[in-house]
Amino acid sequence: QNSRRIMDILEKVADYQKDTVKRIMQNAQNAQKRGIVFFGDSHMQYFDVHAYFEQKNIYNCGCEGATSDLLFHLRPYAVSAYDPSKVIIMIGCNDLSDEWQFDKLEIAFNVYRLIEILRRFSPAIDVCVISPLPIDEKVAKCRLRDNKQLRILGNEIGNNVKEFIGCHYVDVFDDFLLDGNLNPEYTVDGIHLNKKGYDILAE
Repeated sequence: QNSRRIMDILEKVADYQKDTVKRIMQNAQNAQKRGIVFFGDSHMQYFDVHAYFEQKNIYNCGCEGATSDLLFHLRPYAVSAYDPSKVIIMIGCNDLSDEWQFDKLEIAFNVYRLIEILRRFSPAIDVCVISPLPIDEKVAKCRLRDNKQLRILGNEIGNNVKEFIGCHYVDVFDDFLLDGNLNPEYTVDGIHLNKKGYDILAE
């Protein structure tokens, strides 16, 4: 049955994501319980959490290209299997891409149901959701994704997070802005962060 579940989740991810998902599932087998899990898209996957935080039982379960819907399906393997005391989530940018074009309310609801089921099975888990980051619109803007829409999405996600007692929403959007765009000093390509960007995020 476990093999069937593994095959089911691997069928939901793209080929370039399969190795990452397999690594996340394998790492859970030896993870120390009651640790901290970082969960989200490429912003999380490329976050060198061990370089910024001293805790030993800290785990990066970010997956490049992830959407809010994929996070929900990855939850049993990337969060619950680790049995953490805290999970830090960052998601939303990919949902608004031309590939997916999810509605903002749908994305916010996906985050809501993710938190709801996490708290149902682990009532004491501390959930922290970080807002989507801005982009450089000259490079990464698409039909549904610009900084106005990313800000609105962040507000919708934040409103849903605040409905849960003990859950936290951290809005970092403005910390990364310069003249209405993602500060070029913080990014490698108009979306993803460089070392200086991760210094700000970690702070």
